[in-house]
Amino acid sequence: MRYKILVNAITSSRILLTIAMAYVILKHGNILILSTLLYMLICLTDHLDGRLARRFSAVSCKGAIFDVVADLFFITGITGTMIYLGIMPDWFLLVIGVKFVEFIGTSCYFRKTSSSEDVFISDKIGRSVAAMFYVMPYVSFIVFKIASVEWNIIIINTLCFIITALSMISSTFRVKSCLVLTENSKKIDIQTFVR
Repeated sequence: MRYKILVNAITSSRILLTIAMAYVILKHGNILILSTLLYMLICLTDHLDGRLARRFSAVSCKGAIFDVVADLFFITGITGTMIYLGIMPDWFLLVIGVKFVEFIGTSCYFRKTSSSEDVFISDKIGRSVAAMFYVMPYVSFIVFKIASVEWNIIIINTLCFIITALSMISSTFRVKSCLVLTENSKKIDIQTFVR
């Protein structure tokens, strides 16, 4: 029980650190070192909470959901901050939202129609896209700070388009896998689809 409290406290700290990072970027955008430190702490909490939960057998359905909510809070919060500052294109937040809804929907379907007990089921491309969603706001902020305006637009938009294309590939694969499961209409091991 105490390990679950520790893991949930680490996950909760990610939400608080996200608020702090957004505040620092909005009010003190020139303090690159502080925003970098906050970003590194956010990444550390994301790494630690899952690792500790598995190590101390504190993995739970609620914990997995809380982790995804904290990740989404960070991704949308900092991406929204970058959009507010005019650093990232506003349509990218829609891409994140659509991918998140698809991920939740297909994970629920996979879980219902397979023998998997995992709350969320990810594919390799989808995991990469999630990592890119996590990194993109910070990369955009760094590019904004060090590159010229022309290069900012080119670099940031190109990266957003690449991530969007990969997101579409992942979503297509996942939805197609759901359709295959529907056609087979029997319990099968979902790992054959997501590996």
